This record gives sequence, C-alpha cells and structure tokens, in this order.
Amino acid sequence: MAPRGRRRFRFIDLLGRRLNSNPVGIVVRQSRNTRREIRGRNGYNETGYGAMVWDESRRFPRNGFAVVAVGHFADPGQPRHGRRGKAVQSTIAKLASAMVGTAGVEDALSKLTGASLALIPGADCAKISIIEDGHLRSITATSQLTSSLDSAQQAAGHGPCLEAITAKKATCCNDLRTDTRWPRFAPSATTAGVHSVLSSPIGISGDNWATLTLFGFRAEAFGPDCEAVGAMLANHAAIVLMQDEQERQFKAALATRDVIGQAKGMIMERFGVDAARAFAMLRAISQKTNTPLREVASRVVHCAKQ
Repeated sequence: MAPRGRRRFRFIDLLGRRLNSNPVGIVVRQSRNTRREIRGRNGYNETGYGAMVWDESRRFPRNGFAVVAVGHFADPGQPRHGRRGKAVQSTIAKLASAMVGTAGVEDALSKLTGASLALIPGADCAKISIIEDGHLRSITATSQLTSSLDSAQQAAGHGPCLEAITAKKATCCNDLRTDTRWPRFAPSATTAGVHSVLSSPIGISGDNWATLTLFGFRAEAFGPDCEAVGAMLANHAAIVLMQDEQERQFKAALATRDVIGQAKGMIMERFGVDAARAFAMLRAISQKTNTPLREVASRVVHCAKQ
C-alpha cells in the first residue's frame, strides 16, 4: 500500500496478448470497484492489444483502484508490434510515470497535451476542454490558437469537440475545406490555418465530459492509428480529471461535515438539547424549506456569529 498522499503505479504491458474484452474493463473488474468504468472506443466487446496502469492509494479501497488502461490497438492495421507500436507504448509508459509526481491537475494535463504532439504525427497543437454550464472551457492547451477555435465552435453551435462529446466517440476530419459536417465552424478553422482535427471524448462522471482535441495545419494530417493513440491519451486524461473531481467532492464533504458540526454545537448550546436532537432540528428545517442541509447549517452558523 502506498504512503498517504502518494500513489503507486503499476504498469502492465499487454502488447501481443489477445484480449476478449476491453482492457480497462478487465482492470476495473479485477479491482472489484465498479464506481468507474472507462470504455474503449467501441466498448467492451472489442478485442485488441494495449497496456494499462492502475493506482493504489489509501484514499481508495484496499484492493486497489483501476486508474487507467493506457489503451489498446484493436484494428489489424494499427500498430501492435514494430518500432511505431513499441515507441508509442514506451512514451505512454513514461508519461504515466511522469504524471505521478505532478503538482496538480493542470500540470498533469499539460504534460499529456505536450506528449500528444510527440505521439501523434501531424498534430500541431492540442487542447483539453471541458463542458461547463453548456460552454466549452479550455483546461490546458499548447497554443493560444485553440481558444479562438473553442469560441468559434461555441458561436457556431457545432464542431468536432461538441460532436465528440455528444456522440461519445472520437471525431476525425482530415480536410475541413471539403468536410460538410460543420459549415459554420470550418471557415473559422481554415482561416486560422487549421485543416485537420481529431477530437477524443473524455468521460469523467455521469454527464460530465471533456475532450482531447488535436489540430493539424495540413490536410490529411492524421493517419489510421492516430485515433487509437488519441483514445489512450483520453483515458489518461479521464482519470486525472476523475481523481480531481473525487478530491473536490471529498473536500466538499469534509467542509459540509464541519459546518453541520458547528451548527449542531450552537443549537445544543442555545436550546440545551443533545447532538441527535440538534441534528433532527436542522434536518426538519431543511425538509420544510426544501433547502440543502449544508446551506441550513451555514445560515445557522452565520446568524450565530452576528
């Protein structure tokens, strides 16, 4: 078990081993943790090759937590052996190790977008964007150009990032001058010098999605294996974002517990009741006013301090 606050990564190279289901699903099932399932490009029925990484931490169940399947090459024409396939596996393994010591989510994702340019020939800039309140927000990017492309998609109401999130599958275009899918977005992209785009969806939790998007300045920038490599990197990004979300939820839960504890103490002192009765009073107010318990407790604490 890893020391508190640190993660121990284990790398399993599955290159050359035939799988009967998505390798991510395998790790999730092996860890006996069903809170998170990361699907491959075509779900669990796909067979293929790949590599995976998982994490063990005191914050997760004792049997370990499946953090990421680095990905897999499923199609016969995609790199499994040879220099290209081995280079991809090696680079992604190094990326996994480098991400262990990152200072935070933005640092980790910055390393990932930088690595994507090295792993995917033809990619000239990359970004990771998340949907917040119906709008695309860039978390990290290798070029300021990507911000204008996000704005163009938002204004047009369509584009590769939005389509990848809606369809929950990779979206690729190798010539925006002739592709007819995004008639309002494409002119903005080509004017900026972008002619190819590959956007891979990043599932975080429920309806919370992001995308890893690569842009190429020339047409036909992305070869046949680029989508698979993009899916690998998207899996990494999904776990980084998922862990960040879990940490924020954990901190919020602690803050909620603290403020409820303060409110209970104030009610106990004010009305001379025990802890159970004080909590029941808070809960009754919450139910009667249809107000979240944490907000009720915050109001009690705020009023008591006036």
